[in-house]
Amino acid sequence: MAARIVPTTGKSYRVQRLKGFHLYGTGMAPADIARQLGVSAQAITKWRRQDHWDRKLEEITSQAIQAADFATNNVRADALIALDKDLLKRIEQLRDLCDNPKVSPGTRLGALREWFALTEKFRQSIAESEVAKPLPAGITITGLHVVKPSESAEKA
Repeated sequence: MAARIVPTTGKSYRVQRLKGFHLYGTGMAPADIARQLGVSAQAITKWRRQDHWDRKLEEITSQAIQAADFATNNVRADALIALDKDLLKRIEQLRDLCDNPKVSPGTRLGALREWFALTEKFRQSIAESEVAKPLPAGITITGLHVVKPSESAEKA
């Protein structure tokens, strides 16, 4: 078998090394990489050491894990925000029910109990959350009362 001449400088050499790194990153054994690229196993070992392939793969893996964690936390935060919006909507419905004089006193009392319980759950979800969740635009909580901007202007 004739000896292969492999360039040790230039663009094609850098491309070979990058291909080697890519194949190494897929889990291919150095001997198999050498065969596929047509270089010696010693060349792959040298490239791996000189180009710090193991360290680079650790960095890439670490960055991928961080990105996955970030994406997971964003999905979780979005779900919590959606739940909180639903909870606030239910609290508003209960408040409207309590304010309606046409509703029977027993129903109003039950609505008040649920209103207080849901408001406390909402407060706890904010306190226990790992992510800061802003309230929907224009909504604030004072005591156990959900205040819309139009109400705060009326009270002023």
